[in-house]
Amino acid sequence: MSLLDIRNLTVAYGPRTVLRGVDLTVRSGEVVALVGESGSGKTTLAHAVVGLLPRGGRITGGQVRLDGIDLTGLGERSLRAVRGARIGFVPQDPGVALNPLRRVGDQVAEALVVHSAAPSGGRRALRERAVALLSEAGLPDAAAQARRHPHELSGGMRQRVLIAAALACRPPLVIADEPTSALDVTVQRRVLDHVGALTRGLGTAVLLVTHDLALAAERADRVLVMSDGVLVEEGPASMFAPTRPRAVVGPGPTVDTGTVPRHPYTRRLVAASPAYAPDRPERPAPARTLLAATGLRREYGSTVALSDVDLTVGIGETVGLVGESGSGKSTTARLVARLERADSGRIVLDGADVTAARGTTLRAVRRRVQVVHQNPYGALDPRWRIGPIVAEPLRAFGIGDRAARRNRVAELLDQVALPADVARRRPTELSGGQRQRVAIARALALRPDLVICDEPVSALDVSVQAQILDLLDELQRELGLAYLFISHDLSVVRRVCDRIVVLRAGRVVETGPTTRVFHHPTHPYTRELLAAVPGAAA
Repeated sequence: MSLLDIRNLTVAYGPRTVLRGVDLTVRSGEVVALVGESGSGKTTLAHAVVGLLPRGGRITGGQVRLDGIDLTGLGERSLRAVRGARIGFVPQDPGVALNPLRRVGDQVAEALVVHSAAPSGGRRALRERAVALLSEAGLPDAAAQARRHPHELSGGMRQRVLIAAALACRPPLVIADEPTSALDVTVQRRVLDHVGALTRGLGTAVLLVTHDLALAAERADRVLVMSDGVLVEEGPASMFAPTRPRAVVGPGPTVDTGTVPRHPYTRRLVAASPAYAPDRPERPAPARTLLAATGLRREYGSTVALSDVDLTVGIGETVGLVGESGSGKSTTARLVARLERADSGRIVLDGADVTAARGTTLRAVRRRVQVVHQNPYGALDPRWRIGPIVAEPLRAFGIGDRAARRNRVAELLDQVALPADVARRRPTELSGGQRQRVAIARALALRPDLVICDEPVSALDVSVQAQILDLLDELQRELGLAYLFISHDLSVVRRVCDRIVVLRAGRVVETGPTTRVFHHPTHPYTRELLAAVPGAAA
């Protein structure tokens, strides 16, 4: 008998139906992954199961049964008794899910109190149990961390707090909604390893909601693919593993279902996922060096963020800068772009020492070095229309009159494959991928030589990621651009970079051509990073 049994589930927001006749089962102790892009309906399904649909959302048909009990017929009070006690829920964003005003130990203890699962022995026993749960979830020095507030913990540590709270009452089912999407690969692996060990030990079933098909194939027993509110394909995890022959991704003869993905949507996901892509072909060495940074050091108070970092980027080359959060990637980018000054070291741009550049010399550097930021939702002013946003660098540098700037904006939008009428829209009217194209267009406005791409696709679905990465490749070929590509996603780096620089704790531990670093890493830390990539066996 299935632990969770969903039959013909339909969910609507107002007049719009977003889930249409979904059937899904999860057996006790089983890990089932639900995969799909933003808007596919996977998070709506997860929220419908636990009765947490946002305002305006409602179940309009079907059943959700947990151990034979139909949850759709329960009132809010009864649902509260199910959440936490019978179904643990790990949301995507720990920064939003945790109360910033309360200590994390108290928030884990609250789950025990609410569901009458607090140990006997009063407040002291409750605190000790909360610490034990945090320790089980992999939080180091749990007793000390329990006394801290969420903002004092890293993203991975906050996610462990949510896991501890979700498993506090030993529920038979845990729903994890994109639980590691914002984490570095090594932290992601540690968190998921702890979840796997805990749930296996308790016999807990897991419904893992994710956009990462390779992660789903690695962690689940079964994978279900959702598109536009409908389940389009289902199969064992091995059916979706990156180790399968790549020939099945493209057009070809019909194959046996259960062996490889068969549905066109699943094949598009596979084709777009960096984890399934081949290595970037090796290219000839650049004709000359565009950027050379040597001995960079940066301190913030008593913290050494960078120490003796060397970095070069050639004309038309893409260099990947990888490492965990806190490794110094973003600090390096800020120094190279001269948004901050290094405490020591030297930065040479196209033969000119710009380490201490000021005034007009510094403005010239910033004209030649532009940045595409991580978040396309935060990088664009929502009050402005796209035309003025793209033209802003031209105005700032006094380039052209209004007519010339309008023409340049039209040219830039065309370069990033956006229609001309986008210039009249505002960022809120565009998708995430369209916004990132606008950010790229703005970065190209001044015809830079070097573009620093700081996690440019981490907030995007895999198919949109693929479109943006293909666009960056095309622009590089057309314009001769050099990229410094910062990413925690090594699958993306493998696809787009010619060389890789690996940072750890502010120091370069390895550098070399992408193929060599991926297939023959020399430093233990690099090997650890690569082993943590979902589908690394491919």
